[in-house]
Amino acid sequence: MPRIFVLFDSHSGRTAALARALARGASEAGAAQVTLARVPPLDAAAALYGPGKEDSAPIADAQALEQMDGLALGTPVHLGAPSAAVMRFLADTGRYWPARALAGRPATVFAAAGSGGGGEAALLTLWSILANHGMVLVPGTPDAAAGPGGGPFGALAPVQDDGVGEIRAMAQGAALARVARAMKSMQET
Repeated sequence: MPRIFVLFDSHSGRTAALARALARGASEAGAAQVTLARVPPLDAAAALYGPGKEDSAPIADAQALEQMDGLALGTPVHLGAPSAAVMRFLADTGRYWPARALAGRPATVFAAAGSGGGGEAALLTLWSILANHGMVLVPGTPDAAAGPGGGPFGALAPVQDDGVGEIRAMAQGAALARVARAMKSMQET
């Protein structure tokens, strides 16, 4: 059974909602163990963005990535870029790069943007980092270009998207689970 990690940073709660939808989609796709966790928060986040919504998800440790078979990574969008907490977490994964410890594992990304602007730029930044690790990039749902809530780079939701982003995130989670399951079964044979 593949182990899928859904990791996220969230300040307003919007990225957390997408993370939970993606985790639900991965779980409902069957035969996957899904772990939901937050990237470690930065002490300065409250000073930068004001008080955020508390979230009950546990704090992730970059070392846990060695145990996963698939990764979904979510971020709020800040000035067209992933949050500083997500970037700090990814900087901690640099220790895995020399040994290519994350290579060949499927990964996908998602984001929430207050204005909806800059989301694709933030998603592409995450893709670039995951590609440098040699991870297998699982795009957003194929029909994502048809309307708001996503695109080929991943589920993307503005603050007020009427739930469309969560629908896309669920489909993206299911796709990640299917790819992780197929890749794990190929490794076992």
